[in-house]
Amino acid sequence: MAWEIVAVWIIIAAAVILFVRDERRGRARDLDVMARHFATAAQWRHRSGRQVDLLIEHTPTAGLATVPDGARAARTRKLFKESLAQG
Repeated sequence: MAWEIVAVWIIIAAAVILFVRDERRGRARDLDVMARHFATAAQWRHRSGRQVDLLIEHTPTAGLATVPDGARAARTRKLFKESLAQG
């Protein structure tokens, strides 16, 4: 009778160990798939500065409605000061 109890506990322990191992493998596989996506997807691909410059030069809307950062910041400061003056 004691050996049957021991056999049941061995089966339970084996099932738990195999379940945990399988779950870890599944998570590792999912992480590998995500890592592969971020390493190879076009939107995450690294571009050197020259490639980005060429991309911007050949964009049809390049140069339209571009405001220098300094001018944008000055306009924002002006609007902020006006809103403070109004109350």
